[in-house]
Amino acid sequence: MSEATGKTRSLHVPSTLFFSLVIFFVAVLPVLVWLVSYSCIIKKQKGEIAELRNKNRVQAEKMSALSSHIKEIARQLEDLAVFRLEIKAVSHSGKGKIPYELSGMGGGYSSSCLKNDHGDIPYPLSESFARIERYIAVVKNSENELFELLESRKAYLAKIPSRWPVRGYLSSGFGYRRSPFTGKREFHRGIDISARSGTQVMAPADGIVTSVARGNGYGLNITMRHGYGIDTRYAHLKKVFVKKGQFVRRGDVIALVGNSGRSTGPHLHYEIHLNRIAMNPMRFIRHK
Repeated sequence: MSEATGKTRSLHVPSTLFFSLVIFFVAVLPVLVWLVSYSCIIKKQKGEIAELRNKNRVQAEKMSALSSHIKEIARQLEDLAVFRLEIKAVSHSGKGKIPYELSGMGGGYSSSCLKNDHGDIPYPLSESFARIERYIAVVKNSENELFELLESRKAYLAKIPSRWPVRGYLSSGFGYRRSPFTGKREFHRGIDISARSGTQVMAPADGIVTSVARGNGYGLNITMRHGYGIDTRYAHLKKVFVKKGQFVRRGDVIALVGNSGRSTGPHLHYEIHLNRIAMNPMRFIRHK
């Protein structure tokens, strides 16, 4: 409306402009909105992709480190398996010959070892797991046999007279010597260990008492059988604490040092016989 004339004016909008605006709002504007939204989505996805790439890189580094660690464990298990088999070989043959089962160690793998039985675990790790499983199986399979072997070796070693039977000092060795009674050269079938009268005499190995006797210049004496053709004798004793047929363990007190029989003073005369042949006891003694 005009203030001067008091008449109302009308605004005329061309129909083409009107339809253009309608088309813009109906067709073009949604496209613009979609483009803006799509741009935001792309920008967000780029950030997520970069983050995922960074995570993948970190995971790849961790997997590489884990793979190296597992391979090192597999190598150590392999060394352990080889070591156990070497122990078995040396213990069985005494010549260090490696048994046939060791020939399968190292080198290539069988198809069963190369097969990936660990789902989605990458092949290098699956290969390492296969090696670990293989050598764990070897160790487990040899565990019982090795235990039994060591037990048998333990029983064997317990019967070897490897300890001193009495605390003292060596006063006369094994072999030819000048007799303290006649002055003539004679063969000494054992060793003499000087000690105070009444000092404890201990069994140097597991065995069975085969004789408790007196005489033949030995005075009061004990003989023991240990197995594997080994016998021991303890002479010039003061007192005996065992009897014939008794089983004695290494370290058990069997007698006291004395001066009985043909002797110049308190000491223990100690003999070792292997298949009835007198042996130098010093060849057997390894422990105090």
